[in-house]
Amino acid sequence: MLSPQLTFSYFLESGANSAARVNIIGTDGAQLYAPSTPEDEMFFTENTDGWQDVTFDLSSVAGGQKVIVQFEFIGNDDGAGFFIDDVLITDKE
Repeated sequence: MLSPQLTFSYFLESGANSAARVNIIGTDGAQLYAPSTPEDEMFFTENTDGWQDVTFDLSSVAGGQKVIVQFEFIGNDDGAGFFIDDVLITDKE
């Protein structure tokens, strides 16, 4: 059985009351994972000094189905924004 994991790098520079998050959505449109507080693993509010690497276990939320990975930035006009790079979905070894 596959154990998919999402890896990516991100850079965040934003003002107050801004956040970035990664949502996991089923192909039927159902939200499987929608982080909403800084305690959630894929909800980011702190500006970074450089690129940060993230690894997230998709099998814990996807349940073996195909999913849509949505990167979302909720921000104001302060700062450069939310940037992502090196996005991969691989089988966890």
